[in-house]
Amino acid sequence: MNTRDNSISDNNFKKLLNNDNYYRYIFKKTEKIVSVVFYILNNVEIDKKSETLVSNIASKAHFAHENALRTLEVKLVSSKEVLEQFAQSLVGLESTLRIAAATGFIGQDVLATITNEIDAVLRGLRSYIQSNSPIEELSFASSY
Repeated sequence: MNTRDNSISDNNFKKLLNNDNYYRYIFKKTEKIVSVVFYILNNVEIDKKSETLVSNIASKAHFAHENALRTLEVKLVSSKEVLEQFAQSLVGLESTLRIAAATGFIGQDVLATITNEIDAVLRGLRSYIQSNSPIEELSFASSY
């Protein structure tokens, strides 16, 4: 048996937690985004009108963080679905923040900063999601 074959397949079974680039540029960046969102929420005046919006933003931020944590547990070879759910939670957070900005709850400059960071994470995630696609297509095609 060729030892190169073992190392190639071993890489597919490593968890995303072991991928330094993923950990630094996707997970840690998401952690910072969520931290900033909670910092903002803790430093704005909340009245009766904005309670629901604040609760919704906090819920979306918490959900995005939980999904980010889930991605660290999966193996690269089987990570596509979890990564897609993580990406969807980031889109949900961004959408909720856009609504908050439209109502005047947060400023456009703050929104622009956060959405730029979310966009960077989503672009990085896309490469991890797409890296799994050819493997699935090959296994699907070979079953026929």
